[in-house]
Amino acid sequence: RTHQLRKHAAEVLGCPIVGDDLYGPAKMLQKGKIFLCANGILLEHPILNDDSVPLSEKRKALAQNPKLLSESEDGTIWLRATIKVPKGWVTFKSGEEKKVKNFEKWMIKEGAACLMDIHNMMESKRDV
Repeated sequence: RTHQLRKHAAEVLGCPIVGDDLYGPAKMLQKGKIFLCANGILLEHPILNDDSVPLSEKRKALAQNPKLLSESEDGTIWLRATIKVPKGWVTFKSGEEKKVKNFEKWMIKEGAACLMDIHNMMESKRDV
């Protein structure tokens, strides 16, 4: 199922998975591996969404478990499960964020220089 995840992440979400050489920029962390990390999942609660469960029981469960359960506007009750993000992911993400900031700074600097070059070219053509 990794192919479905890769295609969906790249084409629907617009954020390809790191290391995906088919649908995204191929930055390999380990040879032949993609880097996919999730720290949570949200599922429809398998019992509390049953019509046979009294509303009072649903409200009680929601009140007692606010970190695990939530309710959407349509009345669906969701079960949330999370784990701590692995340290390696935090380190990797921090490094990538620094690269993005450096790239943005470079683009601003180079973009300004490029615009000046275009402006000077246009000015020189105007003088002729």
